[in-house]
Amino acid sequence: MAVCWAWRWRLSPYSTLALPRRGGVEASENWSNQERCEASIHRVVDKEGQIAECVTLLNVKDVLRGTANLDWDPAKKPMDNWEGVKRRFFSGQIVEGQSRDQVKVVGLDLSGRELNGVIPSELDDLTRLETLTLYNNSLTGEIPAELGNLSNLTILNLGDNQLAGEIPAELGNLSNLVSLRLSDNRLAVPSQSAGKSGIPAQLGNLSNLIILDLHNNRLPGNIPVELGNLSRLTVLNLRDNQLTGKIPPQLVEMAHLGSLHLAGNNLAGCIPQGLDGVAENDLALIGLETCKAPTEELLCASSLAVFPHADNPGLFRDCGALMMVKDTLARRGQPRLALRPLHRGLGGGGCISHG
Repeated sequence: MAVCWAWRWRLSPYSTLALPRRGGVEASENWSNQERCEASIHRVVDKEGQIAECVTLLNVKDVLRGTANLDWDPAKKPMDNWEGVKRRFFSGQIVEGQSRDQVKVVGLDLSGRELNGVIPSELDDLTRLETLTLYNNSLTGEIPAELGNLSNLTILNLGDNQLAGEIPAELGNLSNLVSLRLSDNRLAVPSQSAGKSGIPAQLGNLSNLIILDLHNNRLPGNIPVELGNLSRLTVLNLRDNQLTGKIPPQLVEMAHLGSLHLAGNNLAGCIPQGLDGVAENDLALIGLETCKAPTEELLCASSLAVFPHADNPGLFRDCGALMMVKDTLARRGQPRLALRPLHRGLGGGGCISHG
């Protein structure tokens, strides 16, 4: 008596099936990435979206890995088992009787994989990407400006490679970024852009940034005063570059700064008062003295420098005049006025605060 067994497979929302045959023909290396992904992903949540991200990963695979091994093959294993790839299920609304649930790539960690290709601009198609870690490889070329489109990115680590060119100003668009590490590369500024800072002022827009590590590159020019806007920053490492000019006094405004490294540059002037209070610092290696207490003129100038106004010269004069009135009254034994320049402009956004 013959007994028939019926097998029924239940697939999770993440599941993919590796089907190496199409129309009875073994999967061929000549298939397009689109065909390979379509043949391997079946009956899953957000099928079209998963196929699209599968195609994106396969498109960037050879560009990124160079001659290194990177085992991403939908015919051999599901995407959840691809090395360095992290995905997550996102619950969505039901529209016209259909679920809008999604499964998206949220992390790529390919550190220490001996990759020797370049960073593909197509990575910005992974719109839900939160972490991109390509640390400790041999990647060459430039950092694609398109990475600035990854609005969900919180961690970007491209350190310890052979990347060259400029730091894209577009990285300043990554408002959710918490950690930016580009250290141990060959980042610089083209000779035709002499005088330009190698650190984009736009990085001062990263209001959630906690770690900024750019050490051991070839970054020239001044340290942007805009870095003083990074109120949550705890680590600032700019050592071993080609930075020049003065240390911005605005860095003192970073109240949470616990680690500061600026040695190995060509900085001039003096060390702003208060920076030597950072718990871990290498200021003793810079060879500069601590700045004397700033004059009222310098206080007014620095207060207005980073806040553009329609009449900065006029505000500077008013700020200085009020400071002189304060000192005159103090010499005459009058009660001390609590007047001091602020970074918020004149009045309450003002250059002068009065109590």
